[in-house]
Amino acid sequence: MIRLWLCFLTYALVWVATSCKKPSCSDGERNQNELNIDCGGNCEPCPSCFDGIRNQNETD
Repeated sequence: MIRLWLCFLTYALVWVATSCKKPSCSDGERNQNELNIDCGGNCEPCPSCFDGIRNQNETD
């Protein structure tokens, strides 16, 4: 029974520690008003084939 309680307590602590992060433009998640993961909306624009930068395997 003690082992079960310790497992539950560990799980609860991990969940609390990881769920309290504030959303940001570098958290690896699509949140806030981002159009893709960590880009668009309030973050930097998302890469595209028409942004003048070779960042989508463009050939020209």
